[in-house]
Amino acid sequence: MDKQLLQQIDLIMQDSVQGALIVDQFGFPLANKSLNPQLSQYVKSIADCATALKDEVPIIAIETGETKTYIIKPGSKFSLCLLA
Repeated sequence: MDKQLLQQIDLIMQDSVQGALIVDQFGFPLANKSLNPQLSQYVKSIADCATALKDEVPIIAIETGETKTYIIKPGSKFSLCLLA
């Protein structure tokens, strides 16, 4: 996996969010930081978000409490989508 990508995931996991679920473009979890088991219900929405972003390797993070979409482009390789 891309080193910059791992750093991005690490930042999310260290963040003081209530919960975050990070999955690849197929909806498989890459990392999970969750105090809320209901986050798994968002996987379908994640797949839709990944399709909408149309990046080569969408990396999706779900963060409770806020709705944001980030396109991170260090070589345009991945996206980060944060959904409430």
